[in-house]
Amino acid sequence: MIYQVFSIKGINAEAEVTTYCLDNYPNVDMERKHKMILIFPGGGYNHCSNREAEAIAIKMNSFGFSAAVVRYSVAPNHFPESVVEAAKTVAYFREHATEYYLDPHEIYTMGFSAGAHLAASLGTFWNKEWLADLLEKDKKAVADPTKLHQEITNPARLAKMKEKICPDRQILCYPVITSGEFAHKGSFLDLTGLKEEEEGAVEWYEALSLEKHATKAIPESFFWHTMTDPDVPVENTFFYSMALKKAGVPCEVHIYAKGGHGLSLGTEETTTKETGRGLEPIVETWPELLKRWIEFTK
Repeated sequence: MIYQVFSIKGINAEAEVTTYCLDNYPNVDMERKHKMILIFPGGGYNHCSNREAEAIAIKMNSFGFSAAVVRYSVAPNHFPESVVEAAKTVAYFREHATEYYLDPHEIYTMGFSAGAHLAASLGTFWNKEWLADLLEKDKKAVADPTKLHQEITNPARLAKMKEKICPDRQILCYPVITSGEFAHKGSFLDLTGLKEEEEGAVEWYEALSLEKHATKAIPESFFWHTMTDPDVPVENTFFYSMALKKAGVPCEVHIYAKGGHGLSLGTEETTTKETGRGLEPIVETWPELLKRWIEFTK
């Protein structure tokens, strides 16, 4: 196991990255290249939940995948801080693939709740001019939400961004997606720093409501959710997966009949002791479904 903790600088803050990377051994296979899963915990953009961190990484290790937990910046840091950190994290592991025994073309993002919004945001914004500017020219802010979805037109620059920061696939677990009727309002408040009634909030919420901005450039996606999620309604998954289908992006969707929000693995291991939150045996199958999707659909 290659276990490390280090920071990746964004714009004004840093993400903490913890690696759980599978090692290679001379008496086994020194040439093996592992798939890498970057895990973005949930937490409503106001914290990063430990229930969706190490336990998930260890589960991915059990399938033969390397993993890293990315504790990205949250409020009072606001958009686009966490997206820049996520992009730089993908770029870091692509650049250091040999060091970690990774396949640089098999780097996936996995997000839970608001962390899934972050993963999907990187999948949406990787080919946008403003993000390229932030990464290449070190500009300090994105001031105009109306230009958030302006795509890179220069072919060389587009190819460079795809090679550097575009995830090969994205895995979205009970994702925050929409800012509309079925929104998790707290996530958008902490992401933007703007209350719904404040000036400019409508434009920012609209620009960050990802189902409205789906394109063919978004990576192939895997979803799971519960029909009875009381905090992030299942419509978030429905809206985004249907938008991806319309855009021509392959995706797999699993909806469980029952279960609350923030279930993680659904096991005792990821259950909150004081409240019992997170124990839901019906959802325990999702990692195996994910494993099969990764192994048999590409």
